[in-house]
Amino acid sequence: MIIVALPRSAHMLGRRKPLRPQVKRRPPPLSTAVLDYAADQRFGGSNMIAAWNSVIAGLPVLIVQLAVTTGIFIVGVAVYVLVTPIHELRLIRKGNVAAAVTLSGEMLALVIPLAVTMAHSVNVPDILFWGSISVGLQLIAFAVVAFILRDLPAAIERGDLAPALVLAAAQISCGILNAAAMSG
Repeated sequence: MIIVALPRSAHMLGRRKPLRPQVKRRPPPLSTAVLDYAADQRFGGSNMIAAWNSVIAGLPVLIVQLAVTTGIFIVGVAVYVLVTPIHELRLIRKGNVAAAVTLSGEMLALVIPLAVTMAHSVNVPDILFWGSISVGLQLIAFAVVAFILRDLPAAIERGDLAPALVLAAAQISCGILNAAAMSG
């Protein structure tokens, strides 16, 4: 769009001769200005545009994979809390540090292989498959430690930190090995 503006200087007010209009051009829209700026060789040139296009194309995939992985994490923690004989949330509300240690260990042990799964997956079914395997392996790790330490649930309910730390360490160790195995 072109805007025409006539000069209004004092020495031209008395003239009868038609004034020559001065043409002012509007600045380009912001999107064009950003692309022109990005295309300038001083700021990365066409590489900058390619990087921006890559971000725009990959963002929906990132959001979907992050949402699926977060959902598996939440479901995994909920399954762990429901399946194990320790009522961590109730104990944590009462100030039981041992229960907080075991639940924290489980959360870390779940998120490590899930992060690796998300980093190495090519699609959402991969994340769902390997994420569910991670949850299952964590439940097996709990069962093994509970078998070795016979009164584990009672010890955690009493607030004993030693068995809680052993359980958390075993879960995290299992999570790290699981992540390494899944990454190839």
